Amino acid sequence: PMYAYDWDLYEWSRRDGGYDYRAWGKVLRHCKEVWHSGPATLKRCKEWYGIGGVVIPTFIPVDHLRGERVEDGEYALMAIRPSPDAGRRWFMDACAELEIPYRTTDLRVPFEEYKRILANATLLVNPLREASTGGLFLIEGLSLGKAALVSPSPWNDGAFYLGPYAVRPKIDTYEHFRDELRRMWLERPTFDRAETAAFIDERYSLK
Repeated sequence: PMYAYDWDLYEWSRRDGGYDYRAWGKVLRHCKEVWHSGPATLKRCKEWYGIGGVVIPTFIPVDHLRGERVEDGEYALMAIRPSPDAGRRWFMDACAELEIPYRTTDLRVPFEEYKRILANATLLVNPLREASTGGLFLIEGLSLGKAALVSPSPWNDGAFYLGPYAVRPKIDTYEHFRDELRRMWLERPTFDRAETAAFIDERYSLK
């Protein structure tokens, strides 16, 4: 029997031809069971293919960050891959409007540099309409005590992964996102690293 892990299903990627989702649907129909990275992916799989399954959150290693020195580098960080998702523009437009310095990263950034960028961020942001896990940098940052602002879109599972540590606007509009970003930038919330480490170990480690 075959089991499949359904990592993500994005409208923009299907529209732009990034993945052959028709072929993926055929694979899923031959599976004994389909596992999904979060509720949003499960919902989309039912919508596209009429296939259900089980939500099994992904393993997220953070041991490489245990000894990382944390500082406030005076910038907001969006560490997610490039995509045509409108939320990316919201982040950059809101930071420009509020005069908040920001940084973005992609897979070309060397790993050691990425760790420093993450550890020095003032806050983390994932404003995307579609994000299967919200971006693993959210959990990596949480292990360092970093707070994150995530989109309230039902297709972004950042809040699902962050659990009680999630911060998100009440309504999925640019104005609500901008206002919540302003509040977080001024208040600069952080979390106790021992507490968040225990949360991550319980939910996302192999221990």
